[in-house]
Formats: sequence, structure tokens, C-alpha cells
Amino acid sequence: MKKRTREIQQLIELGLIVDNPIYRGKGFSISIPPTAPYLHRAYKRKFQREGGEYA
Repeated sequence: MKKRTREIQQLIELGLIVDNPIYRGKGFSISIPPTAPYLHRAYKRKFQREGGEYA
């Protein structure tokens, strides 16, 4: 992801997603815990609709 949005920051604060400490590239990377598989699917769809890059 290129930038951290307010939405992303709120999810981090709630513990629903976490920063990926292994990632060393440009921007930042998040991890979604196995306890939230539907959240992963929802964000993937959102970024694809908005034309963003999602790995």
C-alpha cells in the first residue's frame, strides 16, 4: 500500500490489522489476522474497485 489512510489507522488501533514488520519496500504493508478473513476480502475488493495496487 502506498499510504496509510485514516480507515487503515483505525483498524490498526482496533487490532483488526497489524503492520507487517518484515516488509522493507516502499510504502507499507499490513497483515490481516486469520480471525478476520472477511476483512481481507472486503479490502481487496475495495482497492480493486478504486484502481489501487493490492498484492
